[in-house]
Amino acid sequence: MTSSNESPEVLSSDSSSNSSSLTSQWSYDVFLSFRGEDTRYGFISHLYSALHQKGINTYMDDKLRRGEEISPTLLKAIKESKISIVVFSENYASSIWCLNELIRILECKESKQQKVLPVFYKVEPSTVRLQKNSFKEALAKHEDRFKDDAKVQRWKTALKQAADISGLHLKINEDESKFIQKILQEVSKIVLDRTYLHVAEYPVGIDSRVEDINKLLCIKENETCMIGIFGIGGIGKTTIAKEMYNRITDQFEGSCFLANVRESSKQDQGGLVKLQEKILDDILKDSNLKVDNVDRGINLIMERLCGKRILLVIDDVDSLDQLEKLCGRCDWFGSGSRIIITTRNAGLLNKHCVSFKFRMKEMDHGEALKLFSKQAFKSGKPDDGFAELTKLALYYAGGLPLALKVVGSNLYGEDIHYWKSELEKYKRIPEENIQEKLKISYDGLNYYERKIFLDIAYFFKGDKREYVTKILDGCGFFPNDGIKKLNDKCLITIDQYDRLWMHDLLQDMGREIVRQESPEEPGKRSRLYFHEDVHEVLEKNKGTEQIEGILIDLPRGDHMIRLGSEVFAKMEKQRILIIRSCGESFCGGLNYLSNELRVIDWLKCPLESLPSTFDGKKLIILKMRGSMIRDLGMGLLSKNLTIIDFSESKYLTKIPDLSSCSNLEKLILFECKSLVEVHDSVGFLDKLVVLSFDECPSLKNLPRSFKLRSLEVLELLGCTSLENFPEIECEIKHLKWVRIESDAIQELPSSITYLTGLVLLLMSWCESLVHLPIDIFQLEHLSTVTIRNCPKFVNFGKEVGQNGQSMPSIQENEISSSMELFPLLPPKSNLPRTFNFSSSLRYLRLSSSGIVRLPPFIERVVGLSWLDLEDCKQLEEILHLPPNIEYVNARGCVLLERFPHVSTESSFGTTNLKWLRMIDLTGCNKVQVNVGNHAPDPLLLQERFREKDASHILYPGSRIPEWFKYCKETTSYTNSIEVEIDHNASISGHQIVALVLCFVIKDEFMTILINGELIGNHRPILASKDPHRVWLLYIAGNSIDEMLSICYREGNDMRFTFESDSKEAILKSAGVHLIYRNDNFIDPI
Repeated sequence: MTSSNESPEVLSSDSSSNSSSLTSQWSYDVFLSFRGEDTRYGFISHLYSALHQKGINTYMDDKLRRGEEISPTLLKAIKESKISIVVFSENYASSIWCLNELIRILECKESKQQKVLPVFYKVEPSTVRLQKNSFKEALAKHEDRFKDDAKVQRWKTALKQAADISGLHLKINEDESKFIQKILQEVSKIVLDRTYLHVAEYPVGIDSRVEDINKLLCIKENETCMIGIFGIGGIGKTTIAKEMYNRITDQFEGSCFLANVRESSKQDQGGLVKLQEKILDDILKDSNLKVDNVDRGINLIMERLCGKRILLVIDDVDSLDQLEKLCGRCDWFGSGSRIIITTRNAGLLNKHCVSFKFRMKEMDHGEALKLFSKQAFKSGKPDDGFAELTKLALYYAGGLPLALKVVGSNLYGEDIHYWKSELEKYKRIPEENIQEKLKISYDGLNYYERKIFLDIAYFFKGDKREYVTKILDGCGFFPNDGIKKLNDKCLITIDQYDRLWMHDLLQDMGREIVRQESPEEPGKRSRLYFHEDVHEVLEKNKGTEQIEGILIDLPRGDHMIRLGSEVFAKMEKQRILIIRSCGESFCGGLNYLSNELRVIDWLKCPLESLPSTFDGKKLIILKMRGSMIRDLGMGLLSKNLTIIDFSESKYLTKIPDLSSCSNLEKLILFECKSLVEVHDSVGFLDKLVVLSFDECPSLKNLPRSFKLRSLEVLELLGCTSLENFPEIECEIKHLKWVRIESDAIQELPSSITYLTGLVLLLMSWCESLVHLPIDIFQLEHLSTVTIRNCPKFVNFGKEVGQNGQSMPSIQENEISSSMELFPLLPPKSNLPRTFNFSSSLRYLRLSSSGIVRLPPFIERVVGLSWLDLEDCKQLEEILHLPPNIEYVNARGCVLLERFPHVSTESSFGTTNLKWLRMIDLTGCNKVQVNVGNHAPDPLLLQERFREKDASHILYPGSRIPEWFKYCKETTSYTNSIEVEIDHNASISGHQIVALVLCFVIKDEFMTILINGELIGNHRPILASKDPHRVWLLYIAGNSIDEMLSICYREGNDMRFTFESDSKEAILKSAGVHLIYRNDNFIDPI
């Protein structure tokens, strides 16, 4: 490789853009630029063929060129190629076509982040860069011919720029075929965009095994072959397969690594169809290929890949069917393809007629010592004093990489006495058996740690650590310490979501340990999960007191277990019952459940009640979602219960006394359609965090009071029959949202102010709601209050002072009637105010309520910016607004008549309402909007727009205000109007300080342009059917300066375009008024 600037990168681009974002714009991978008479029938022909065989889509102009201008087709190919390979040969510069082509290529390099690879074919890079020898002669002839120094200079500059890019140099007498391979390697790095796989944290012993497998692969041979890598679990088959893939993937036209086929081939993971799609997608880079079924997938693979030299790795195969559907025969793939298969079962390779097989061997002493030292000492060799013990550890691990990792992790950080004790245990483990090797760390666990490991292996893999800890703690297993030990010893892992996982091999090991407890009689084992064992034990009533836990999760096609009423009678020590299938039937109900149960997680339980003998005193989790339960009896007595979930139990009518459940954290009763009442004791569960009654339409009575200090979630949506909200008897800091839907509830108690963390209050479709306590506005975190579709809601209650005495509201006459909407006239008064309301409230929504007027206290809600009064059909007047209001939506308020802020001649944003940006009065036909008889005062307007850039008002009407200077009106509605302003009509030498626009419009999305430049997209707050309304828009402040700098130059004409993308005609007329900084006014700024 030769680089004139000695850059380490061969393919060069000055752009730092992410190439992945440009994928869609490339039609070709490579564009070949060359001098035809020098290289077409030799070097270029061979290079093109090599690129094509590599699967690199290459454009080569195979026509003899005539003339000097580049054809449109060729120019398009240059623009749409990811890489341009420029082949500089002896006579390259004599071709005007080539020189013009080079200029276009370098332009694309700058504008489209195209890569450029210069190839110096038997010419020195310095000859090109400095234009010496034949290049100098050719350029001199061009100068004589064209007499155009500028054109020739551009060619010289282009040659120098191209030669300065790092490239490849083929010297005279150098092997061209090897040189072409170098080009392929460089191009492949960019075009093929390979993604390499992570192999191992400590890649020990990999090289020697890769070399052995590479001999079997015979990469240079043109025959297609399959290679099988087999061995016991944990021996490192997948690790070696990943390393092989990384090393040889660039030597194939396409490649694919199918990981963990044993799991991913299952139907719930997408099945073999998904794997077939992945093969096609990864190799062909065509995500549009879809596989309808497995047989179609086989044909697609055969049809689309039979001509390609590919690399396919199929990892962790455990059935012949997987091989038959993914790589049936060698002739499915093109000549020279390689298929690598990893499996624990060598018999599968024999049945599938795999060409070559490689048995993974255990690590030799040196490799094992290095890997173990990395795990146990975090270095390449043992610590002083541990040499002899390390020898014992290596002996017991038997060279198994997984065992070395687990044992090393187990011993890491421990003292020498611990090492001796642990290693003494390992002597009894037979090293020939993979199960026993994986049990090394398990046998080092104490009694409780073993219990925890087996419970996770059987029941809790994938569950949150906090959830599992509560259960195991209730079993007396000391899980906080135990789970840490399991994680330290690599028997489990904890992901970023705090969920517990373990390797499949370790889970299988745990299950095998339990199976060995009683290989012939499943009923005498401690745990059951395998569906055949479950059928055997439960249907034949073979359970014993040895059983501690059962997981019933029937496979597809196995829909029913028929159980007797005494099925659990002998399982006196049962701690865990998890039923995830929904096909249990009982003959005569169920008479017994163990009082040792800590977990009942029973989906769609068919029982109407729990057995009368079951007291549940040790229960921690009770989940019976979708059950047929009607009655929980006199009450649950377990103080250990943390979760009760009876969601979708459509026959449950009431929740009994739960006063004994002092540790309950979640009570979930979502969609219990028949639930009517909840016992008062629920209101005093001090540790309750979640209380969910969403979609319980029959629920009438909650507990009369809440003393729930820990409550974070309260869900009452869809509780349409709820009559009362509980009194709050303590401070509740963590509850953020209260959302209520009830036809019956009339008011909220004043004690709701104890919800000191409340952020949102939503009262929706509460048809009987009359008022809210005004004190709610003193909650310091409350940001949103929504009273929506509550037709009887007419006011807020009286204020309650700190001494509990009622306080009269501020009277209307305290508020100046001169607080106007528009900022032209100065305020007539500046009354003092006392703001004792929270500044956090931002949104107040009272849409479709029965409110008649806004209360005076609204002026003291200083944080309020959004006021929604839409469709308040009884609203008659708006006399008061908060000082920082930004949006007022009063559309549809048909009785609204008094609104001083808009009925006084003024312009947007009085000093008192300096943030006001939008008022929507659509449909308010009684209100009088006075926009004045003259244009706004520029001095006052600038003062009022210090805090905002634009303001809008929509109001009923059909005429542009008379003071607008430039107007255009159509005889009927249209979807576009233009207003032209002649520059001679403007006041020369005066700065435009504001722009006032007005249009008569129906409701649609509106686009406004000045001289073709977009200045804004505008839409009303909400939709309206009112065809007659005026939209008045003020633009000033910083916004006007920025806008005009883009679309207007002083002295030019101005063309305003108002239009909509809608096909519907929406515009009737439009007006424009320019406001200048007049010399007669003093600049207030």
